[in-house]
Amino acid sequence: ITNIEFDNNGEGDENEWMYLDELNVDVDVENTGNDLEDIHVEFGFYDGDGNKAGDLDFLNSDEEEFDLGDLDDGDEETANFEIKVPEDMESGTYKLLIKAYSKNTGE
Repeated sequence: ITNIEFDNNGEGDENEWMYLDELNVDVDVENTGNDLEDIHVEFGFYDGDGNKAGDLDFLNSDEEEFDLGDLDDGDEETANFEIKVPEDMESGTYKLLIKAYSKNTGE
C-alpha cells in the first residue's frame, strides 16, 4: 500500500466522521516484487478494544473487499471504497485496518 486518501463529502472531515457522512477512501497498491495474481484489498473497522466495529454501509458493490485482479511487477492500481456512516453507529474512537494480499499466494 503506497497511499491512502480520504474524502469526506459530508459534515465531518477525514478524521472525524459524522452520522450519514459519505466517504471515498482510495487505497493505492503497488507491486514491487514478482508478478502476482488475484490481488484483494480488504477494509476493516475496529473499536478501541480491537473488536470488529458495527457494519459500515458500503455504497460500492465490492463492500469491504475490493478485487484488483493481477498486478505485474511495477504496476499500481487503486481500490476505491465508498462508505456511508450509519446513523446507528455508536460515537467513539475507531481504528481502520486496510490490507492488500494475493488470494493466490496467500495472506
